[in-house]
Amino acid sequence: MKIRNVNGADGFECHCGSWLEHWLKHSRQALPRYCSEVNCFMRPEVAAHVQKDGEPADPSWYVIPVCRGHYDKKGESFKIHDSIELVPVDGDKS
Repeated sequence: MKIRNVNGADGFECHCGSWLEHWLKHSRQALPRYCSEVNCFMRPEVAAHVQKDGEPADPSWYVIPVCRGHYDKKGESFKIHDSIELVPVDGDKS
């Protein structure tokens, strides 16, 4: 799946302690060994806010675990592993 890293989390609040904890809690998956990006072998340290990239357009925001390098690539698109659960953030909209 291809996603786009969106800028920030404006209007969203997480009550899990961090967005990475939010992903762990709601995905019910263990933290992956590597970043969600298919060609990255760095360890995930944070959760990025992303949207699905492609047609049909999906305005929903999700979080996924990524390394710091991919976290900093705001506005860029990249492919993620199919096994990564996209966890919606809209349930915590403030």
